[in-house]
Amino acid sequence: MDQIEINTISNVDNNVTVMVRNAYKSYVSTNPILNGLNLTVPKGIIYGLLGPSGCGKTTLLNCIAGRMTLDSGSIKLNVQKRVQMGYMPQSLSLHGAMTILESFFFYGYLYGMDTEIIEARAKELIAFLDLPSKNRLVRDLSGGQQRRVSLAITIFHDPKLIILDEPTVGLDPILSER
Repeated sequence: MDQIEINTISNVDNNVTVMVRNAYKSYVSTNPILNGLNLTVPKGIIYGLLGPSGCGKTTLLNCIAGRMTLDSGSIKLNVQKRVQMGYMPQSLSLHGAMTILESFFFYGYLYGMDTEIIEARAKELIAFLDLPSKNRLVRDLSGGQQRRVSLAITIFHDPKLIILDEPTVGLDPILSER
């Protein structure tokens, strides 16, 4: 059965953030999506998964993020708690009836952040990601603006490990580069 361990990468491998060993996942018993996959992501590295549609990239990221379990194998993460991870799924997971600022407060409080820190971080990310007025409803934003709000929420609490699934979909090239 799947083993997802947090903060169990040994001191010898302290420069490793994610370690996946012998990962196996199958949706249909005759067609494995992941079959004996081994992956080591060094600390401080931007690591990209490239491959054709349906090859298991999103499945692997969902397993690393703890949203899905492997059929067998292990995943070790060098974080103290899951709150030290930021995860942005391929599909948007925002509350459309909230404003941008309400979204920041909602997730900020879930992350255990103080009001002053939430306000400062919201101001910083609105400027950095070129977001519209903090009082705009999420449902009234363009697709690209919604993706940027989702990215802002993913990095809002300054996580130690950031997992982005298709992060540049719907973003213009200048903002993608930034």
